[in-house]
Amino acid sequence: MRKQERLVAILEELRENGSIKSSELSRKFNISEMTVWRDIAELEKAGVVRRYFGGAVDIKAGSHVESSINERVFENTRAKELIAERAVGLLKENDRVFIDSGSTCYAIAKKMTEIPFRLFCSTNTLNTAAALCKNNEIRTIMIGGEMKGKAMCSIGPSAESQLKGYNFSVSFIACNAIDENGNVMILDIAERGLKKSVIDISDHCYLVCDSTKIFKTSMIEFSHISEFSGIIIDKDLDPKQKRILEQKGAIVLLAE
Repeated sequence: MRKQERLVAILEELRENGSIKSSELSRKFNISEMTVWRDIAELEKAGVVRRYFGGAVDIKAGSHVESSINERVFENTRAKELIAERAVGLLKENDRVFIDSGSTCYAIAKKMTEIPFRLFCSTNTLNTAAALCKNNEIRTIMIGGEMKGKAMCSIGPSAESQLKGYNFSVSFIACNAIDENGNVMILDIAERGLKKSVIDISDHCYLVCDSTKIFKTSMIEFSHISEFSGIIIDKDLDPKQKRILEQKGAIVLLAE
């Protein structure tokens, strides 16, 4: 079992049981307790578990569960509006656009309703599709699949298979965190495949995130900042962080 799969499995154990001993994880996954301890330490650093004496871990209340998109749309609203304006400014008539799940991408979709020219858009998110449908110039295709409740988006193999044969001229991808090595991370492994597929079939793929997510960690790595055409981020990004991101291969597009 690979490390990322093991981390997800540990979280699933905790969600079911509330707590678990490192010795039990060692037996279950046939790994050393030292490896278990390193895994737990990484999960704690990501803010999704808590360690306590005896080598056991306990889920930090609610921290392993993503907030709903309806809650997140009210967080960092000005930053998301600026990012949306910057993102929409990259579009031109007849672009084939993919819009990912997440509140920042939803802000982009709302801004796109003001566009006066024709676009072809695909999304895996219900509220994003609903927003796009308000503009008669935008032809919207909803990607189906297993629905992720709070995020109101489709994920998994069914959603990924629908992307076969697609090509996007521009795509906007969201994340939960970018760590200090430039790895782009999310919380749910079920979203990984779809995001990677979109990156592969896009002429220009932009990562969108607000500055609060920089040099943080999450559960699952799905890409690196150097793989994107650019990172669209709000103007509150620390200049030192911007320099480091660029040293790691990122093209930083500040939304001002």
